[in-house]
Amino acid sequence: SKYFQKLIIIGCRRLNSILFNYKIVIMKKIFFLLLITTDTLFAIGQKKLNLELSAQSNLSFSNDVRGSRIVGNNATQITYYKREKYQRPYFYFFCKASFAISKKINVGLQSGLQAHFYPKHYNGLERAFLAVPIQVTGDYTFSIFKKDALGVFIAAGGQFYEISYYGEKLHNSLLFNTAIFYKIKKKGRINLGIEKQIDNASVNYKNGSNKSEVFHYPLNRLSLFIGFGWKIR
Repeated sequence: SKYFQKLIIIGCRRLNSILFNYKIVIMKKIFFLLLITTDTLFAIGQKKLNLELSAQSNLSFSNDVRGSRIVGNNATQITYYKREKYQRPYFYFFCKASFAISKKINVGLQSGLQAHFYPKHYNGLERAFLAVPIQVTGDYTFSIFKKDALGVFIAAGGQFYEISYYGEKLHNSLLFNTAIFYKIKKKGRINLGIEKQIDNASVNYKNGSNKSEVFHYPLNRLSLFIGFGWKIR
């Protein structure tokens, strides 16, 4: 019986050794396949990844619209802008990374800087400031002419900034764009479109107890824009 037990122990050890070696072989093959797959996907991604630099000029076109609200215990009347336009053109500088998911569809992400002037108030002063926009983008090409192309561009996201101006405060905003684009020789690009910006605005007022309160409201802006881009990758 002892001899039989030794045979069983030796057999189990050999079986474990075989299984262990077999597992190592399988793991090596799986790792090799994953390595090949990852390298292939990375190579495909490198080929489909596009980088673009662009500049954009916007011009507000909507008329100013005011609203009023009775707030607080002392029935304070607040007059504010529901919609306001910038008095001067303003500008964007973007860097966009996009990925081609098909021959006609690109999705991506763009960010950069926005530079503009805060609108004039009763004292005639203006303040220039910068904002940082971040947007998800999408392109759909519906016509291709040899090396040129025509399509639709959309972008949605927000921009980050903060400015206080005589009791009024603007803090970040939502940003939406839609445009027609024309690509020139697969490198240059012209965008012509419309932009909607919704600022998160607030103003301070005194309540019935003479304590400072804050009234929040959305401030809408509309503008037309033209942009020029250049593909660097």
